[in-house]
Amino acid sequence: MAKIKTHDTVTPERTGVININKSVEEFIHSRIAEGRSAQTVRYYIQRLRLFTNWIAAHGIATWDQITLPHLREYLIDLDADGRTQGGVHANYRAVRALMRWVWDEYDLTTRCPADKWRCKNRPPAPIPGITIEEVDKLMTAAQLTNYPERDKAFLAVLVDTGLRRAEIMNLTMRDVNLTDMSIRVEHGKGDKPRTVYFGRDTKRLLRKYLNQLEDVSQNDPFWISRYGEALTDHGARSMLRRLYKISGVPDYGFHAFRRCFALERKRNGDDALTVSRALGHSSLEVTKRYLAFTADDDRTFALRASPMDNRNRK
Repeated sequence: MAKIKTHDTVTPERTGVININKSVEEFIHSRIAEGRSAQTVRYYIQRLRLFTNWIAAHGIATWDQITLPHLREYLIDLDADGRTQGGVHANYRAVRALMRWVWDEYDLTTRCPADKWRCKNRPPAPIPGITIEEVDKLMTAAQLTNYPERDKAFLAVLVDTGLRRAEIMNLTMRDVNLTDMSIRVEHGKGDKPRTVYFGRDTKRLLRKYLNQLEDVSQNDPFWISRYGEALTDHGARSMLRRLYKISGVPDYGFHAFRRCFALERKRNGDDALTVSRALGHSSLEVTKRYLAFTADDDRTFALRASPMDNRNRK
């Protein structure tokens, strides 16, 4: 028997009458369930908190109230707050990912405003970096600290491996192999393991540091404070600030050593892909920021590679 064709019932939920804060919580839980790294989950939590605070201030509670002009205004406000272009774009990506997930998860019948939402991503500025000459000054300054062997070894690993702050701080004795001159990073960014290598000078400095230690086991933290305890993140930051101050080198923080590593590896013949793998990058586009030259870089490398200055060194 023929039946009258029926249509799917369009519920209020399918038109977007969904609480935004509730869907943000569900989105975060979905990222965790998918096995995303703790760092990725924190990335979403931090960015989406800014977004939920913004919509609350504008009296928006459900997705059906969100329009494309709202999304554009949100980016304008982020920019006006003094956030970097990279920061603005990171927030844009997080909110866009959330909205696309909501529209797919709830099978919404309306078009997702994020489909037409664009964020102009200007070419990012080069990552600030420290020069190898400035590293030499920090090494000299380390002679004046209370723990010179450790401080010089720490600097050497930063420059010679390009490790991230969290990666170098989480090293254990098992991770560092002096025979192979290698370091195993078990939990890199995105929980991606990799092996990095260091040179003979770094090996020498690491050996001098390890010779200062007693009763060491493989599971012990690699960096030890002068009180015999694990070097904390705060302690490492204080050490670097002290070295910057003694040496007169501007305080570049931790991350500048990664750019120094990248530029020196490139200068010494490595291609971009090799540098990218050593840095643990997921994309060459990220690596390009580390390899971008500034006017200061041009001057530094020109002076170092001057044909006239080097003509008698052959």
